[in-house]
Amino acid sequence: RQPYPTMQALYFVSPTNESFDLIGRDFEGNRATYREAHILATGRISDELMKRLASSPAVGSIKTLKEVYLDYLALESRFFSLGVEATAAALLHPGAPTGALALLDRAARQILAACVTMNEMPVVRYQRSDRDTLPRQLAEYVQDALQRYVDTNKD
Repeated sequence: RQPYPTMQALYFVSPTNESFDLIGRDFEGNRATYREAHILATGRISDELMKRLASSPAVGSIKTLKEVYLDYLALESRFFSLGVEATAAALLHPGAPTGALALLDRAARQILAACVTMNEMPVVRYQRSDRDTLPRQLAEYVQDALQRYVDTNKD
């Protein structure tokens, strides 16, 4: 990309290592791509990512850092999707992939984003199954994500 060292940049990104590393690269060395950065993350920025950003070359140029909780697809006024239908089918298959916990964590963060946007604190329930622990695990991930949000956002 062509550098615009006198302009400000607005980054609308998923809160991931890769996204934050790429932002950091825009501010490496003496020839920064932009003068300032305004970062809007689509979900919660973990403590690990905050530390990564604090040690990034971009740290002195960051003017805005906000979590906007928009990590889901609003398909209708009363219906949203996580956009992971194929992944969910793979998880429900016996012998789910080793990355299943990471996928559950992502789904929980997306459900949290929808709840925050709607200003709702739902009761999390699931249907018990002797064969499959996936519903219980997802419910626990969602409950943990909601509780972490409430603990850090008292109002």
